[in-house]
Amino acid sequence: MAELAWADIYTFVGNYLKLEDQANAVPDPNFCLLLGNQGVKELSDEIGGVYQSWDNAAEGDLDLTDATTPLPGGFQIEETVLWDGAELTLRTIEHLDENHSGWRTATGTPYHYAKVGNALILSAIPSGTVTGKLVIWGWGDMVDFPALDEQDPLNPLADLPYRFQLLPAYYILKEWPVSGENNIETIRAARFEAMWTTGLSKLVSAWGYRKRGIFKVE
Repeated sequence: MAELAWADIYTFVGNYLKLEDQANAVPDPNFCLLLGNQGVKELSDEIGGVYQSWDNAAEGDLDLTDATTPLPGGFQIEETVLWDGAELTLRTIEHLDENHSGWRTATGTPYHYAKVGNALILSAIPSGTVTGKLVIWGWGDMVDFPALDEQDPLNPLADLPYRFQLLPAYYILKEWPVSGENNIETIRAARFEAMWTTGLSKLVSAWGYRKRGIFKVE
């Protein structure tokens, strides 16, 4: 089953708001996107992030200078760090200083890495072509829906099992302003508050199984 995308979320929201007020048949796209991405952030916080990768390819998220790269925004924790397909071993700076004299200025193939603050440091300054050779697999925040004028292939819904992909729409509809004078609006907000809460609880439970390796969605 094909994953949903922002256009599906926007259409879903518009169809429900149309039932309340014909003027809302086309909801403000920027406000809708703002609420949708807030919902994604709450989803990401609740499930503890999603499994993903970062690399130093030409359009990648890692900016490797000599042996150091800042860790990207949204990064939480690594599971595996690879250099040119080979797994690197995590070491402390103290270990490298004690056991690999001169590593700070050494060149060649790195076999270890260390983390200092928000940076990852390789145990040697790679020589030759380095683009695309550093890959980190681990857990990080879900990506946002792209801005309305961006042709961005990233889609946060791709990280979710299909049955949970309407959750951002539920979030938007529970947070959509209520005038206080329209009983239909109040009912809508309460209904989608309940649907969001129930769906989020089920997702968190399912995600716990996923993070323990019982199931994975590639």
